[in-house]
Amino acid sequence: MQLLKRYHEETGITIGLVTHNKDFIKYGDRDIYVKDGQIA
Repeated sequence: MQLLKRYHEETGITIGLVTHNKDFIKYGDRDIYVKDGQIA
């Protein structure tokens, strides 16, 4: 996860990560939640 975050910071490339692991959320700059197929 640290490698992906550093890669994003160095290149500016957006990385989309889909996870159920709440520990990974801290690495993101933006959180998007989906509930019942809808963005919540």
